[in-house]
Amino acid sequence: MSTKTKEDEAYVEAMAKEHADDKPTETPASQVQPEVPVVDESVKLKGEQSAYWAVPEQSSNNKIKASIVVIHEWWGLNDQIKSVTRQLAGQGYAALAVNLYGCDAVSSPHEAMKIMDEALEHKEKLVENLKDAVAFLNEKNAETKLGVIGWCFGGAWALQTSLVEPMDATVIYYGHLHYNLEKLKTLKGPVLGIFGEKDNGIPVEQVKKFEAALKEVGHPHEFHIYPDADHAFANPSGTMYNEAAAKDAWEKTLLFFRNNLLD
Repeated sequence: MSTKTKEDEAYVEAMAKEHADDKPTETPASQVQPEVPVVDESVKLKGEQSAYWAVPEQSSNNKIKASIVVIHEWWGLNDQIKSVTRQLAGQGYAALAVNLYGCDAVSSPHEAMKIMDEALEHKEKLVENLKDAVAFLNEKNAETKLGVIGWCFGGAWALQTSLVEPMDATVIYYGHLHYNLEKLKTLKGPVLGIFGEKDNGIPVEQVKKFEAALKEVGHPHEFHIYPDADHAFANPSGTMYNEAAAKDAWEKTLLFFRNNLLD
């Protein structure tokens, strides 16, 4: 039985409009090298879903600090997301990028819309995949704190991850938002929200509504809305990339993780 709702259908259509003229293309900015050497590999989770795992090379001066679940945007687990995963590992984290689609990444908006739509038909499988990812990280690094980050489709599922698994830090880049107060009360760690003022898929009104809901339940959060930024502005392989906003948002992201995962 499908778990996709009318709200999901509207979200898929909104993302299709935002990405209608978009196409991921490798650029130097999309393949930034990590600050320290890392080890990376494809792994299988408990449910046999594939994932991409990166950690800093182990040394006395380079211990794993904390663990982060990385969730891809609507193109899927592509090279750009793997690059970000390595960058997080280069900051000292154990980073695990999930593959919620269960298939190869795509590069056309039509294909992305199709696989995103199919994924939302069975959201319980996505939840299980994310729980398996958390279990994998806990098994590898039981004593460390946990964070989650996602963009677009992945931004929505970063929030969902934190609603089903206690996260010490949650980073949402222009993801679909939820306003159920009872559910939001279950969040553990603070939330960082990164949004673009020109994003018609995740409009500012929705961001303000989400922020008001977090305030109502008394949950700590930090939101940044970039005035000249569109949807997917932080993706250096996309056509909507905004370098200045993306760099500032990434600096804020790293600081947020440091402040909330390394205490």
